[in-house]
Amino acid sequence: MIRLEGVEKVYEDGFQALKDINLEFKEGEINVLIGPSGCGKTTTMKMLNKLIDFTNGNIFINDKDISTIDAIDLRRTIGYVIQHIGLFPHMTIYNNVAAVPKLLKWDKERIDKRVNELLNMVGLDPETYANRFPSELSGGQQQRIGVIRALAAEPSIILMDEPFSALDPISREQLQDELLRLQKEINKTIVFVTHDMDEALKIADQIILMKDGVVEQKGSPEEILRSPASDFVKDFIGQDRLQQGNAIPVVDEVMSKEFVSIEEKQSVTDAIDLMKDKQIDSLMVLSNSHQVTGKLSLYDVINQTEQMVAEVMKPFEQNIESGASLSAALHLIKKHDLNELPVVDQDQQFIGIITRKSLIHVMSKSYSLVGNEGK
Repeated sequence: MIRLEGVEKVYEDGFQALKDINLEFKEGEINVLIGPSGCGKTTTMKMLNKLIDFTNGNIFINDKDISTIDAIDLRRTIGYVIQHIGLFPHMTIYNNVAAVPKLLKWDKERIDKRVNELLNMVGLDPETYANRFPSELSGGQQQRIGVIRALAAEPSIILMDEPFSALDPISREQLQDELLRLQKEINKTIVFVTHDMDEALKIADQIILMKDGVVEQKGSPEEILRSPASDFVKDFIGQDRLQQGNAIPVVDEVMSKEFVSIEEKQSVTDAIDLMKDKQIDSLMVLSNSHQVTGKLSLYDVINQTEQMVAEVMKPFEQNIESGASLSAALHLIKKHDLNELPVVDQDQQFIGIITRKSLIHVMSKSYSLVGNEGK
């Protein structure tokens, strides 16, 4: 996880490029920084691997202050993909991809295996492409090599600075799809800079929209489409996209409010009695403050009558807030292989439940999924 706290950047001439930036990039998500030229998006990203120093504040990676980490050591642990690819023209594709593993002194067998694995991952046969030079590849193929070179040393974080903007529209869309497909396999923390709102809406788990060195709004694509925070955000998104966002159904429309709950401090005997009384085989488990903590089924309580509910329940590790889109719910259900997803309000109070079966049924019957759902 990456965390920025009160980060500012002031140049020697007095220009303040960033003002009190507070952000969190969650592990395993694609975070897109977007905004007009000069808004600070690229500056923010480059501070994460010390290509640009910040003036005030703190940046933490996995709770470690990056000011305590040597810049070269830090960069070797973070993948970096740039707009103009930056492949070494005099080196073969194999050597381009193997560059950082060689610096890290991996043995040849390990490097060979990793290069072949990555080339296969992006549909480039190692026997055909490993010994070619960048000039012998198309722009789209070169950009694929740029992406897998950033993955070669197995970093947990990938920085991507407008990586697809120089490509033609078809190649660009193909690589966006490729990135989403790859992310399912590699599950990296990705910070992605773009100026293209359609690209951001398609690939992002979190969008950070910036203007004049400040964060104007941050949230999921659905949250930003549904509730733009300012006129600037509305104008940047565009009326057509806003109308599309308002057409996306929300979880409240399909969640079930018919559930029976029990508090986690109660006994399994209490749970069994409640199931018998209501003639049901499962209960939602709530904390004292009415926050959903898990589910208890009849199978969980067999031969457990001496236990407390909290000791035998199956915990819920994911939930979704009221007002989120169905596509966001389906993304969570698919990503974490869930059968059920609790719905909570802004105070994390439990208000309903969505099941995989009902959600997929509603969406396949009535709606065309867009953007994030396919991730």
